[in-house]
Amino acid sequence: MSIDFYKEEGPLGYLANYSDHSFIVNDTYYKTAEHFYQANKFDNEEIRKKIINADTPKEASNIGRNINNIRRKDFKDIKLSVMTEGIYQKFKQNKDIRSKLIETRNEPIREMTTKESYWGVGPNLDGENHIGTILMNVRNRIKCELLGEILNNCKGKKVY
Repeated sequence: MSIDFYKEEGPLGYLANYSDHSFIVNDTYYKTAEHFYQANKFDNEEIRKKIINADTPKEASNIGRNINNIRRKDFKDIKLSVMTEGIYQKFKQNKDIRSKLIETRNEPIREMTTKESYWGVGPNLDGENHIGTILMNVRNRIKCELLGEILNNCKGKKVY
């Protein structure tokens, strides 16, 4: 059985990039993972600041998708790693949703937008589902990091 989510509402809304979970990367505060992703499309500091300061993730997305704003030349090559970093930081820095993500166990995760075949499942449920894949990879990474911390804390101690 898969974990299927769509948008930021409801009990699985925390999985969405629009969910209200902020984080800090390189001393910059991002309101959502969407703000992070959209801001990192650009080298232009003015555009980046507009996105970072946007009131909502939808507003950040609209600025980031504006064809008049010139994207970084390498963005197509790095967009998956940018999205991965934003999602990772969101869960790494928000303990409440980090626990919820871990509680999904090893179930497949699917971003159920039918309008988007790259990030989601697409209209025929045969899309690439990159958001779901990133969430599963982040889940595994965080579980490994937590296990490493536990094992590190046990070094030199008697464990029964």
